[in-house]
Amino acid sequence: MQNLRGKKAKTTFVQNYENIKVLAYRVLLNGDTRKNQCGGKLTDKYYHFSATCKKTLKTEYFFLGYDCAHQLMQMLHIPINSIKLFNPFRQECSSAKPSNHSDANDNHMHFTALGIELFELANLICVGLKLKNTDIIYNIEKELYENPLKDPPPINFKKLNTILIKYKNTIQNIVDDLQKNNKEFRKFDFTAARDYLKEYFKEIRCEDKIQF
Repeated sequence: MQNLRGKKAKTTFVQNYENIKVLAYRVLLNGDTRKNQCGGKLTDKYYHFSATCKKTLKTEYFFLGYDCAHQLMQMLHIPINSIKLFNPFRQECSSAKPSNHSDANDNHMHFTALGIELFELANLICVGLKLKNTDIIYNIEKELYENPLKDPPPINFKKLNTILIKYKNTIQNIVDDLQKNNKEFRKFDFTAARDYLKEYFKEIRCEDKIQF
């Protein structure tokens, strides 16, 4: 994929690609190396995108830094505050009032307590497993964004659990590995999500081991 630095490069990209999506918005963690499609190194925060090349019909995945991503999103008329920042260094709040430490473009996105746990699980899995092709997780989060004040369906937790089973990993192992270079993580608690999924497994008679 071409370098996206500058308005001309972004304009050419938009002409040659379709179905351009913002998959995630995250704080960059120590030890997490991502190629910046605008050149240079990613610092602080970055966006994860996907796009389909009109010529080859191939879906490609790429990362952009904060400023470059905002320029592309403005060109595509994607609202800057339409996607929530994943920041493992601060406490999320499920109330209607934003935290004093919230990112300026993150204040309008609020989920239920279960929604927050789903959001955190999805992002930890993507970062910890270094996933780029995240269509399953993108669709889970898309549904979450469309229904932010409703508890997500248990099937979405099952899908994340299935990914962990596939990679023979657990959320605790992922967090432990990430924290080797990031000592300031807040404590993650997925008790509600685990209990929620246990009840669902009883209903559908599923014997999968819960990995979070």
